[in-house]
Amino acid sequence: HVETGMTVLAEIARRNASVIIGWAIAIALFAVGTVLSPGFAALPHVRTILITASFIGFVGLGQTLCILTGGIDLSMPSVLAGSAVLTAYLSNGTLDGFIHTVPLVLLLAVVAGLVNGIAIAYARVPPIIMTLGMNGALQGLLLVYTNGGVAAQPPEVLADFVSGSFFGLSLVLLTWVVAA
Repeated sequence: HVETGMTVLAEIARRNASVIIGWAIAIALFAVGTVLSPGFAALPHVRTILITASFIGFVGLGQTLCILTGGIDLSMPSVLAGSAVLTAYLSNGTLDGFIHTVPLVLLLAVVAGLVNGIAIAYARVPPIIMTLGMNGALQGLLLVYTNGGVAAQPPEVLADFVSGSFFGLSLVLLTWVVAA
């Protein structure tokens, strides 16, 4: 029975080799960072890493949906950046402005997705070409809109959500875990 168990474990390890290697590399990088930089493994820094990773995780969830349907979306970075910049600029740092800005920003993201989808489905533009082009167009629009400057102050409610916690755990991280 021991040989059968070892065979099963070896087969599981073989099928999941890329995941195991990925985790091993991440753990090794964390260990090196801890040795080379005092405070790297401190709880506040780990919290910052997890919050940053949760934003990347949200983008990964969206990209996963694209890939599962046989496509790819290279416009996500500019849609995300554009949404952040427009939210900061249009809300003017206020809750009232934020409430009015969210539907507009969501609408703009939906329009970008619809333009991508229609061009891919009906004009037969390859997804990688269309979404890369949309990414470039949105980057250009953002540069024009902001005059290449720094975005305005984000709304306080959004900043509170990003830095907030629930029973000591980041709200953004918890939201990502629930979404995942």
